[in-house]
Amino acid sequence: MTNLPQQSNRLASILQTLAEAYFARGQYAEAAERFEQFLQNGGHSPDVYEKLALSYLALNEYSAAARKAYEHAFDHFSLDEELCLKICRFLLARQVLDDFSIRVYQRALVFHPPFEKEIYLSFFLYFKNQAQHEHAYEALKQVVLLEQGGEAQNLRQLASLGQQLGRADEVRSLLDRLEQISPHVEVIRQLRALDYAYLIHQHSEQDAALQQQRQTLLTAASHYETLTTLHAVREFCALQYALYKLDTSQTSQDFVAEILQRIASPSWNGQTSAAGEPISQARRSVLLLKINNLEKIVQFTNAQLAENLAHRFLTFSTKYLGKSAETTCYLLRDGLIAFAPQAKRLALAAVDLLHKIENYNFSVPASNRLAIGMIVHAAATDTVAPTVQHLTMLHEALNMSTAKPATPNGRDTLENSSSRLLFERNFFERDLGAEAVAAKFIGALPAEVPGSRIEAYSAVWYNPLDYVDEKRNHLLGKFLVVEKLRSNRNAGTYRGRDRHLERRVIFKALSPQMSHRLTQNTSTREQTVKTLQRLGRLEQPGLALIYDMGYQQGLFFFVREYLEGTSLEQTLVNKNRLSPYEVLAIGIKVCRILQQTHKQQIFHCNLKPANIWLLTGGELKITDFFIPVFVETFAATKQLDGPRWHYSAPEWLHHGTPAPSCDIYAVGMILYELLCAEHPFAKHESLTDLSQVNELALPPLAAQQPQLPPLFASTIDRACDRSLQRRFKSLEEFEAALHASLEQMLKSDPAITKTGLPPSSFSLRRMLKAKHE
Repeated sequence: MTNLPQQSNRLASILQTLAEAYFARGQYAEAAERFEQFLQNGGHSPDVYEKLALSYLALNEYSAAARKAYEHAFDHFSLDEELCLKICRFLLARQVLDDFSIRVYQRALVFHPPFEKEIYLSFFLYFKNQAQHEHAYEALKQVVLLEQGGEAQNLRQLASLGQQLGRADEVRSLLDRLEQISPHVEVIRQLRALDYAYLIHQHSEQDAALQQQRQTLLTAASHYETLTTLHAVREFCALQYALYKLDTSQTSQDFVAEILQRIASPSWNGQTSAAGEPISQARRSVLLLKINNLEKIVQFTNAQLAENLAHRFLTFSTKYLGKSAETTCYLLRDGLIAFAPQAKRLALAAVDLLHKIENYNFSVPASNRLAIGMIVHAAATDTVAPTVQHLTMLHEALNMSTAKPATPNGRDTLENSSSRLLFERNFFERDLGAEAVAAKFIGALPAEVPGSRIEAYSAVWYNPLDYVDEKRNHLLGKFLVVEKLRSNRNAGTYRGRDRHLERRVIFKALSPQMSHRLTQNTSTREQTVKTLQRLGRLEQPGLALIYDMGYQQGLFFFVREYLEGTSLEQTLVNKNRLSPYEVLAIGIKVCRILQQTHKQQIFHCNLKPANIWLLTGGELKITDFFIPVFVETFAATKQLDGPRWHYSAPEWLHHGTPAPSCDIYAVGMILYELLCAEHPFAKHESLTDLSQVNELALPPLAAQQPQLPPLFASTIDRACDRSLQRRFKSLEEFEAALHASLEQMLKSDPAITKTGLPPSSFSLRRMLKAKHE
């Protein structure tokens, strides 16, 4: 009987011999084929992996089999410089960017091979895009050495990377060598001065050696004539701050003014008025804005188009910030610096500006979209001279603008990495707080100044649901949001679909800001969840059902039943006049539905025409009870928000305490509006102060609609009475009064006696069923 293992070994040996013969003769296709057959037949040899990889390299092949061969060879011979460099050159030529190639590139840098400058530059750009800063630094160092300091931009980038990575000593040594041969001696001296400046920033005590560098700093500062970019402003400010640190008695010198005087260009400089504020007040807070992707816009379009786009955006931002926060703005080519007297107003204006940027991005091609980085900061204390406050504030903000998130894969972990707004931790907790501006603490971020780490908050602002439509749906768990219906500053209403049950739903989601605040406030969160749970247990006819609630992608939401029909708000907008009988039927039905919830101590407190629906099947349903956070109370905001106050009882407006009287008043005002086809306070929609509402008198309904039966008119007037003592005490009492009005109308209307109830757009008879049926 044949020994199969021996036969297999003999075959493998023959295949290996053939393969090596082909390899020796340079017949690489045949060699690769035989090496593969050798491996498939159970053969195993590190030398085979190496020769198979070399065969595929000779064939310039990157198939799945070739890639596998390269990986095996690299893993077995990772210290083989020649093999590593061959694979590296091959991958670079093919512009391969994957997990395997990055391992090869990293190993190639260790060998410091004599690559061409362009290859090292490719390494640098690749590692920079992957935020692998150590490898990017090594690659750029080789570029600078090969070109002997011939490119000023590369020198600057190398110095900056070295500072960030704590390799400043190595950079100093390299600059000393290059100063003898580089054509950019002034740039090298400038970089050396910045290095001294950073050392001075780190040493609070007076250092004699550093004191001797004053003239070096002054000379470097004198070479900054016109500041056109945020990077240039940051460097010049670093020099100014170091000069102040060397002599802290210079409190009379306005360092910031010297910086701002250098921001001057006929086509770019702009300035808004700060409402006549003194300098010490007008500079109490600062905003830095930078267009982070200007270079990419140039690549996708052209330099002129990118410059025009930046100019238009920065001009718009200047005007908007000036109007919203009374700023003084200084424009640069890639951003702006804005000073304002009030930090809170400046922060809120910055958040609004982010929304406007996102709206712009939503409407333009990808090549024209803007990625904006913003910093808002303020002076820490009033105990030092204003000039020192302003310099310290600007220096800290500029340093913070270089902060990058430190993550294992180097990628930005902030939710919306394309545009963001950061606040330094102490400033945010001292001057703003979560109630003023919703923001998440994101930890300590390394900055450009050596050893500097910034503890920062990131503003919560981006809402993906703002941009849904039929072409751009958004998935939240099992729900697909397909259309935005309406929104306010707290929450939005959307049409959606439950993908599991295949049914339409209405989706109510808090804004990202309110969702974040809810997660931070335990008592409010528990109150909101408990309210939704109680409403979710209501299953009586006449109420829109609540299906679900949850928190996903930074949004807190609940899901309710989708209704087919028309809201009373739409009826009023369309000027579809309802008959008194229809209005009575609606009033009786609403009272009857809410009586059941009142028995469970659940009060609506958000009744308005938009929340009462006449369904296509002839029924009536009530939606959207008051839910904390989703609907703000007027007592909390002290402001009137749109026409919602038209239906709010005085006690709800001023105290925000749920009670049966709130719903009685709201039903009365809705019926009043339906009968008149216009709300009695419609002409007072511009009111913003609660105290102004107290002065409004409700005209008697009989004066507006004299044809109505007196009992009906007086019933509505009583329900709308501002006095709790004169208003109905319960919905049962209100419904009984409406029934009495109906009976009087039926008896006094001969047409009804002969022909019965008039035709209606909904089931009038069904709504007028007996009270106890």
